[in-house]
Amino acid sequence: MRKAKKLLLIFTFIISVLSGVFMLSGQASAKTISANNLPINNIHFMQSTAKNKTGDYTVLDNAVALKEGTLKPEELPQIRVWRDKDKKIWTLDHRRLIAFKLAGIKNVSVRWATEDEIKHDAFKMTTPNGGEAIDLLCPNSKTLTVKRAEDYSVWSLEYLKQIRSLYQG
Repeated sequence: MRKAKKLLLIFTFIISVLSGVFMLSGQASAKTISANNLPINNIHFMQSTAKNKTGDYTVLDNAVALKEGTLKPEELPQIRVWRDKDKKIWTLDHRRLIAFKLAGIKNVSVRWATEDEIKHDAFKMTTPNGGEAIDLLCPNSKTLTVKRAEDYSVWSLEYLKQIRSLYQG
């Protein structure tokens, strides 16, 4: 049953993208791309999982640096988002969104994705929970579940460092 729901969600997403019923920056035209700030809790995860490490960086290191202030949000690329026919906002940039969330950032700078970007990343639609949570895959088979509606701003810097140490090793 769970697999059937997942396939239905993926199928619905692909049909939405191909039929053009999604909206970019609240408008019908894919040519209109604008930068905005959005409340981070309004953005849903397309993926069921994301790897902590990518290249030389980890999500948890970036979250700590953002919380410390040694990394500024504006130093990172904007998070690409898109809106479906039900006006639900989804991200294409899961690792960055997770880092911002864990750092306790409440509003993020976004760029509305182009139609081509959305089609290119359609394979990412693997969420089994409507985009409410994503599992951050860490070394030694450790998994940190990050929830869309959770308020991580209550985490102190020291607590976030403990989480990083526990999950990252």
